[in-house]
Amino acid sequence: RPSVRIQSQEIFNEGLFIVQVDHLPTGCGTWPAFWMYGEDEKHTWPEWGEYDIIEGTHGNSRVMTSLHSTGLCEQVGVQAGVHFAGSWDENTLGAPADSCNSAAQDQWQNQGC
Repeated sequence: RPSVRIQSQEIFNEGLFIVQVDHLPTGCGTWPAFWMYGEDEKHTWPEWGEYDIIEGTHGNSRVMTSLHSTGLCEQVGVQAGVHFAGSWDENTLGAPADSCNSAAQDQWQNQGC
């Protein structure tokens, strides 16, 4: 099935962004998402970060929200159930994936937090 990508030519430093979604595709091989990131010629991804606001993966029954960045964004002190209502995914060691660094040693490739 065809894929759709909508990309703005405008640059936003702040704002309220609203998306209304009646249905997201599900099933193996689907990856519906609503996300934002920043880059220019001098700052390539993920230097300015990426924020996945809605990201569905394959057969998961819930969407994920995650951040992808360089090594300067750690969320070690952020506790699931205390600071946010969801839960951390696990990293390759079975511990919380609380590093937003896209190249973190103990996380899956580009896992983020």
